[in-house]
Amino acid sequence: MLAGVFAPAHQGRESPSQPNDVRTERLASAPSVVLGTGGSTKRETSLNTMLAITEEYAALRQTSHCPTGMYVVPSADSLLLWTGVLFVHKGYYASSILQFRIEFPQRYPELPPTVHFTTDVFHPLVLPKYGTLTLAPRFTPWKPEDHHIFDVLYWIKYVFKKKTLDNVGEDECLNIDAFRYRESISSFAGLAAQTSKLSRSQSALFERDQPQTLLGGTHDDGIIFRQLDDTTLNRMRQQLKVQKREEVKILDALLKRPQVVVTNFGGGDTPSDPALSTLRTDFISLLSLVYSHATRVGMSFKPPITELAAIKSLQGLSADTDRLAACALAVPSSAGRTLGKQFIWAAQEVVESVQSLASDLLAATSTSSSDEYLRRVGQVHVVVEKIKSSLPVDQLSAIEQIWKANSEAVEDAVNECKELMEGGGDDHAMFDDEEWDGLDMGDEASKQALTAEELKRTEQVYTTLRLTLALHQKLIKQYSKSPPADGAVLETRLDRSTNLVAAVDELVSSLPSPQDETAVKSKFKDVLEFSKSAKADMDMASMTNRGIGSMSIREVGGGVADETKRAQWFRTCLEQIEKASKPLLP
Repeated sequence: MLAGVFAPAHQGRESPSQPNDVRTERLASAPSVVLGTGGSTKRETSLNTMLAITEEYAALRQTSHCPTGMYVVPSADSLLLWTGVLFVHKGYYASSILQFRIEFPQRYPELPPTVHFTTDVFHPLVLPKYGTLTLAPRFTPWKPEDHHIFDVLYWIKYVFKKKTLDNVGEDECLNIDAFRYRESISSFAGLAAQTSKLSRSQSALFERDQPQTLLGGTHDDGIIFRQLDDTTLNRMRQQLKVQKREEVKILDALLKRPQVVVTNFGGGDTPSDPALSTLRTDFISLLSLVYSHATRVGMSFKPPITELAAIKSLQGLSADTDRLAACALAVPSSAGRTLGKQFIWAAQEVVESVQSLASDLLAATSTSSSDEYLRRVGQVHVVVEKIKSSLPVDQLSAIEQIWKANSEAVEDAVNECKELMEGGGDDHAMFDDEEWDGLDMGDEASKQALTAEELKRTEQVYTTLRLTLALHQKLIKQYSKSPPADGAVLETRLDRSTNLVAAVDELVSSLPSPQDETAVKSKFKDVLEFSKSAKADMDMASMTNRGIGSMSIREVGGGVADETKRAQWFRTCLEQIEKASKPLLP
């Protein structure tokens, strides 16, 4: 018996009707995400490709879109890989159980998929040893507007029909020995029967090794054959009869799931705390499971809803999010406060995306025409892949990530200040006065030019901010090259970095005309706290005879001359900040 979640074949005519082309409704410009492929290589796949494959798989549930006797399911690792099986009932290959894989290119549907049989198949159109099925006789050229995955599935089935074999040309063949069947029909029939017999053997169905795929790495089969005893078989038959809407209960539970709270982190280390590398590996694996179960949930809710598949997929997604949150909270405090927070924030982002999916799925259960939840599935995919590609490996990399984001925020504020000096700092310029008047905000939103005194003050702020930004960017580079021995020191400096972002934002927001000079100067002093603390660190290093290296400025492998040069840069920058800030200080 076939076990697993799959797209069931529908009884009906052999040739499907053309569906509405949903590809034209997709976003014209979609972001790229990195899809894990089980190997060391990461490939960028656009959201357009992900949605195209998701929609085409969902379309297989429509009448006649999946050939009779065929089952397909996406891989647990990547939407770009599908696993399938074809049961052949007539012809030379009667009683065959042919297993295959469909691999989608990164630019699908612009480029066609490829089909590989993992069962040994003796056939004119199948490349020996590799199992590649040529699509050329049916799809030359491939037309993204006209050709769909169900066309490929029908081609896979049709190649085993006598009519197709009779019309194969020698120039289309990948197996010339099989093409010569016309010279001896009886010999060919015997070899085809041998293919059928081998495909049903225990080694082919139950003891198969996982082959390497073109996408990189190996993948567990989405469709697995298992030998079942009578008791298990009868129990499964009873389960298939369940018609209760258990999925609604599970969706309610997902929506009521509490948020992951950052304050839960740091409960102290215990002798049983797992290694950080192990926790991170487990976290990435759980993200992959969330990705896989989100895909299966989306597919199982495509009308008509398959009750058992929907329930199992939801249960898996619910359990995965629970385990992901638990894994994040298990990061030991010795790993670092910032790293622990990054894990928790990542888990919280996944939980929120899953809850949004659950909310739309509840709506879909009452409104069968709603397909919005499919986009929520795509959002879960994007969130998971973003986290997988950016999850820090240790405390230092976590601090580097946040520090870099802080630098970008300060740089945005510096640019905003520059635009204000140039007369382009009006946030409301995209709307006309009538639109703001309609919101009773015309007076507040009106643009006022800076006076000469305000412009001079803004220029002084701008100069100081540019120097402070340069200092901020330079410091993290030096910390990364030679981090302080005491991890708490770097945590403190990160707190200063975060405080700088808030102070700069407050300062720049006080600069539009009319300015309150007292408020500007007060907020300006808050910004200077960052450079003052950096100077204090340098002075302390000098007083304790530890040199500039104690401030993490010494580059690994650098000499005394290099150290002196770097120290001079920091001192010069701090002196310039102090000089530029004097006119704005009491």
